[in-house]
Amino acid sequence: MPIFLIICVLLAVPVFGQGPQLAGPLSGFVFDPPSRAIRPILGIPGAAHLGSPVFSNIDFAAVAPNGRLALAVREGHLWIIPDLNAADADQPAAAIDNPAQIVWASDSSTAVVYSSSAQSMQRVLFPAGAAARLDSPIDTSFLPGRISSLAVDPTGRIAAGVSDPAMGTVYLFSIDQLPNPLAFIASATGPPM
Repeated sequence: MPIFLIICVLLAVPVFGQGPQLAGPLSGFVFDPPSRAIRPILGIPGAAHLGSPVFSNIDFAAVAPNGRLALAVREGHLWIIPDLNAADADQPAAAIDNPAQIVWASDSSTAVVYSSSAQSMQRVLFPAGAAARLDSPIDTSFLPGRISSLAVDPTGRIAAGVSDPAMGTVYLFSIDQLPNPLAFIASATGPPM
């Protein structure tokens, strides 16, 4: 009987050295502002929780719609995270400083980074099977107001909503073409009804 007890104790010792782990299916990734980190979503809808951070100490981030890559800003510099499962990151030297907004195309092939302080925006392209590539920055200082909204399509065309006190305008920025105003929206100046 003592031999049986000794064997049970020896087999149980490695179990006590391991901490409890809770894991489930990986549903995606999300930027968690309170922890300033990109964290995995583990579990299924209705029974999910956030896992340990994969990329920390960031000001903000935007995870691509495909859930596999992200762009993050840390101390005013852009970071490209090409594979959230590997948590590898690259700080491109040619990126604009102090990005304030990041938007993604629906197919995750293109993102646009906008910096109001630098008065410029920049496309980040993610060609299939190749490294991310940054286009040259696009100067936005000529616009009559501040950019209040952005959208980008899979071809890299950018729609920018610009607001100023008199009128709002939507501009289309196509690759290698001057921006075109698409729509003008008058500001409501009358009394409220």
